[in-house]
Amino acid sequence: MRVTLRALYCATALAVGSMSLTAAERTTSPPSHPLYERVADDVYLQEVGEKIVTDKPVSTVCVYDGTVYLASDGVVYTLSG
Repeated sequence: MRVTLRALYCATALAVGSMSLTAAERTTSPPSHPLYERVADDVYLQEVGEKIVTDKPVSTVCVYDGTVYLASDGVVYTLSG
């Protein structure tokens, strides 16, 4: 029984393998009505790092209306420059 199943599996694999597609038939084309929009792949710098040395640890940093605020030792500072 085991040999028969293996032979059947092998014959099926050969039959399917012989129905292979050519390279031109394997390529896919974009859908005629895609559900997406193409977007330009522009460079976007999400994170730019710079180290700012402080005398005491900074506990909170936030940005509001283009100004950077930070809190250190219970005092709120604005970052300039």
